[in-house]
Amino acid sequence: MKDLDLCNFIEAVLPYDREEGSKLVRYQVADPYLHFYFRFIQPKRQAIANGSFEQSPEKALPLQEYHQWLGYAFERWCRREHVRIAQILGFSGVQYRSGAYFARGADPGFQFDLVFERADRVITVCEIKFTTQPIGSSAVQGFERALSRLKLTPTQSVHRVLINAAGIDAHLAANPIFDRVITLSELLTS
Repeated sequence: MKDLDLCNFIEAVLPYDREEGSKLVRYQVADPYLHFYFRFIQPKRQAIANGSFEQSPEKALPLQEYHQWLGYAFERWCRREHVRIAQILGFSGVQYRSGAYFARGADPGFQFDLVFERADRVITVCEIKFTTQPIGSSAVQGFERALSRLKLTPTQSVHRVLINAAGIDAHLAANPIFDRVITLSELLTS
């Protein structure tokens, strides 16, 4: 695994608060095209070669699986763009460490897509969702529950951020869970 990581075929994803060498690590394919290839093309190589999808190429791409893949790809892209996100949120001049957060043990579903632990004692917790329509509060229900499990020191405060391709709906805007919402268009134009 270390050799594959050194060659940039895969990348080790550690919780942001763990040091290199930690045993709590997840591995993922590093290259975005290879990730797409192994998920959608490689399993259907024979059918593609036989021309099974020439008349209807969209049949080769199951829509539900594709949307799920888009969500994971968007999360990975946002983690790589942490500098741009820090600039948009206005703390790029503050020293920070960032990355995904996941815990082992009693709460296996307890994770955050992107966390910034900042030198100014603010923890910026980002929920990342890729949707083509504005997101509602039901899509982020587990966020508050997971946030209540995050261990903070008495001097730390939390900054809640939603990063979403299409923004939020009127109900979520009227009942805010997040301190800030960043849309895909804002990420691309900043």
